[in-house]
Order: sequence, then structure tokens, then C-alpha cells
Amino acid sequence: MMKTKALNTIFAVLLCLFIFTAAYAQTDEAVMLTSVKTDSPVSRMVWNDTGTVLTLVSTNAVENIVVSAPSESESFALGEKSYTLTTLSETGVVAALSDDRETIYLYDPSSYGKEIQTITPGFMILSVSVSKDGSQVLADSADQIRTVIYDAENGSVVHDLTGFETAAPVYDSSLSADGKAVLWHARGTFALQNIADGSFGKTVSLWDFASSFELSPDNSLLAVGIINDDYENGAVLFFDPLSGAEKGRVILGKTSPYELSFSDDSSVLWAADADTVYQIDPKSFEAESQMTLVEAGSEARISRIASAPDGNSAAVLLNNGDLLLLKK
Repeated sequence: MMKTKALNTIFAVLLCLFIFTAAYAQTDEAVMLTSVKTDSPVSRMVWNDTGTVLTLVSTNAVENIVVSAPSESESFALGEKSYTLTTLSETGVVAALSDDRETIYLYDPSSYGKEIQTITPGFMILSVSVSKDGSQVLADSADQIRTVIYDAENGSVVHDLTGFETAAPVYDSSLSADGKAVLWHARGTFALQNIADGSFGKTVSLWDFASSFELSPDNSLLAVGIINDDYENGAVLFFDPLSGAEKGRVILGKTSPYELSFSDDSSVLWAADADTVYQIDPKSFEAESQMTLVEAGSEARISRIASAPDGNSAAVLLNNGDLLLLKK
């Protein structure tokens, strides 16, 4: 991996202050942090566990952006390869990438792109995820409904899981934040599997495809972005992932939210559609605030959102490269 230092125009604080347009909160604001390169779409954006550094990964680069104080950002070019699968652990300690869907390369973004491990599952890889602490890596098989979990340090197989049932031809799975469960997904169907004994919670089956979904860090709620069952509004639905029971829903704009991000303590959920960000209370199932960031008719749109660990702020990336910090 080749390291490149990129002096971005970073932390032009208050350079671009958006007017809050919500019907709920009164003091929210959006502060322009920096502008990132948009040569390739950012596939994942996460905070570190102290809420001081944002890490972004795309098909050809990993970038660390220090948010706590004015500083230069560090961008690590991924050699000559273009990766088809790219993701990060929830705290950004491990980047997992694959260029051929047969090999997974693990890197440490905080150590100048130091290579950690190379994993070759022996099957065509459909998707990849990493545990929050970066200790485990999950790879889905494209040939059968099977997911294998590896030790990130030595590449050994830790668990080999099957049992998810779906008629949909495409599925994916991801590790829970604590590494104790796997969330399986196929279109509008979800199931949570306990890794230790292989048991499943009750399957959640919806009336349409999910546009987004997120398991809360404490595994108590499954949030799903979807068009409401009236087919007129977007909504976030909350389910108990074990019983499958719906706990509540929040009706939002006219389109489905396609980005969801929980705070570390599961007390706040940030949701976004193409132009608006919502801050949702997962206990009351109410939108406490909303902020429209994109003017009508603009070609800009929200592409990624990441809740800060404490939930009091969120980073939002627009498709034009603008990186914003939203404050409650």
C-alpha cells in the first residue's frame, strides 16, 4: 500500500452554515468540515471510538480526517488496484478490501496503511463486514447461503454459519457490534443468528425491499428504512430482532431513508434520504429534529451519514465531496 499525504482544505469551520429548517428542534446547525475527493464513491464512513477521527474508504483510497482540531488529513492510495468490495470496522481500526472477490486484504488505516492479514476464503465472496473492534472478518459466499467468520490477526476460521432461508437470489450478512450475532438480510427479509449456538430469532418479513437497515449496538433493535405500507411516505421501522415484533415506526418524507446510523449507546438514530437528515429517538419512536441540506433542484445529494459515538452530532457526506458536521 502506498502512502500519500494530501493537504486538504480542512476544517474551514463555519465556512458554510446551513439554516435549520426542522419542525422539531431549534438550535441544530451544519458546519462545513472539508471537501473530499470524489474520484470514486465512498462506500463506508465511520468515527473512531473517541469521536475525534473520521475514516472513509472508497474503491481506491482510505482517508483519515481529524475532526477534533485543525489538522491535515491523511489519504492512503491503494496501489494500482481498484477494489470492488471495500468496508471498515465500525470504529475504523480495520479496512477490508477485495479486488477479485476471492481474496480479502486487511489494513490498519491508523498506521499508514499497514497490512494486517490476507484471507483467501476459497469461494466467490458476495460481501464483507468487520467486527467493531476489528478482531473478526465476515465473508459471504456467493455460491451458497453461507457466511464464514475469520480471525483478523491470523486468518483462521472462527465460525462457519448457514441456516438462513430465503427465496431471494441475493442476500448479505453482517456482524453485530459485539461480534456475538450475525444479521442476515435478503431484500425485505431479516433474521438474527446467535453465533454461539447457531439459533435464529424470528424472521422479519416486510412488504417491500428495504432501502437501508441497521442493528443497534446493543442488539435490542433492528431499524429498517423502507417505503411505508401506505406507499406514500418514507419510514423507519423498529423491530425486536429476536421476537420479530414491530416496536414502532417513524414516518418521514416522501422517499425511503437509505442511510441509518446509531450512536454507540443505541439512544439516537440518525437517518437520511437524498436531501434531509433526521434525528430519531429509538425509545419514543419520534423524530426529534430534521435538517434539509440540499436545495430543491440541486444535483447534490446525501451519500453517507455517520453518528458520532455520543449521538450528539453526525457527519454527513454529499456526493459533491462536501463533508458536514451536524450538531444537535
